[in-house]
Amino acid sequence: MRKQVILITLLCAIFCACKQRKTENNSPEIPADSTNTSKQNPRLYNCSEDSTVKYLLFLPENISGEIPLLVFFDPSGNAALPVIRYKELAQKMGIAIAGSMNSRNGQTIGQSVYFGKTLINDIINKNKIDKERIFAGGFSGGARVASRLAEMNPQIKAVIGNSAGFDISSGYFPKFGFIGIGGSADMNMLELVNTHKYLNGSKTPHMLLMFNGTHEWAPAQEMEKSILWMLCLSKHPDAKSQLDKIESEIKAIADSLENKNNLLQAATEWETLLGCSKFLDLNNKNAEDNYYRIKKLPGFNNLIDEMSGIWNKETAEQNRLMQGFQKWNITEWEAETASLKKTSEQKTQTGSMHKRLLGFLSLYFYSNTNRTLATSDSSASGRSSAIYTIVDPENPEAWFLRAIHLARYQHNNAAKLALALAQTKGFNDQTRVAAQPELMQLMNNP
Repeated sequence: MRKQVILITLLCAIFCACKQRKTENNSPEIPADSTNTSKQNPRLYNCSEDSTVKYLLFLPENISGEIPLLVFFDPSGNAALPVIRYKELAQKMGIAIAGSMNSRNGQTIGQSVYFGKTLINDIINKNKIDKERIFAGGFSGGARVASRLAEMNPQIKAVIGNSAGFDISSGYFPKFGFIGIGGSADMNMLELVNTHKYLNGSKTPHMLLMFNGTHEWAPAQEMEKSILWMLCLSKHPDAKSQLDKIESEIKAIADSLENKNNLLQAATEWETLLGCSKFLDLNNKNAEDNYYRIKKLPGFNNLIDEMSGIWNKETAEQNRLMQGFQKWNITEWEAETASLKKTSEQKTQTGSMHKRLLGFLSLYFYSNTNRTLATSDSSASGRSSAIYTIVDPENPEAWFLRAIHLARYQHNNAAKLALALAQTKGFNDQTRVAAQPELMQLMNNP
């Protein structure tokens, strides 16, 4: 079983942001190079040490003294996604946030770590940054970059793993704090749960937050708790005042969740308050009493048992689906996908699990289709790309890869249709189209 879990983790580690998300096509625009424009915030910078390394930086205004720094990594290299999304939160929390313009999926870990180290050094050299409170975070593949950067850079005190953890197969326990955060229907949620379990009992400070969503950047409300957790962990002088400001809000959320019988997440809200208080050596009896009170409620252990069963079943289902790739024909995949989609609409834990399994399949066939296209295995790439469009028909990436396969083997009309479908579903990366000789030939020969 452990070998199977490791295999799944490695698969996710290689291609963990398979979808070209439609939100990226409408994402905030990155400001033009504004190195010499003093009033623009956030600003785009080129690193002095290496001008090819770029980052977007937001500095909170009217903050005296040294400022904590949180560096984000997006799997597509779109720094605007986290920086613009969280800049109001950064101002509220008194923390600088930066986003890498270079780090993205498909690079070696050495490349990504170089970009991270270079931009951190540049930010420190150009601004009044609190060197004792430097943090890293990222989404999906970017979360893995953040963790690897922290492993290799002791300056980083904590990491936010949004929709991804780190490789637990090596037996490594981080010296930095780790807070995992993901959507209830995120295909990588099982990985975050396994990472959290792995860290239980270790000396690594850790926390797991779940929000109602899929594979996406976390809502600002959940990111605020993550930043607060890190500020408290590092004993920032203003952390107590920040905790005092948010405490009533977290209490209200916890009470609301408990009233809806969502005991697991209610307990997590109290656990967040309790953990932050302990980092600051504060005795938060209200948070402690409520946390242990909820854990003693009759339904709590039932929920723990239910979720434990769900995670075990999800692991088994992932393995069954991977084995099905070699066994099932197209018709069987259509039936399997239809069944998963039908049950995924249920507002139950099983429904959420099936949403995650559909995301897992999308990830799996993205990986497999890319691999078979790279090896020019026509039979395998044809089968894999066809199934990919079945399991995730709304994903433009599925139709783009299908178009490459069809064009490569002269199925021109079908290739044009697949490319058109990719575009109608949000694909607009003309650079990638131009990099594919099969598609350029297809477009030049109408």
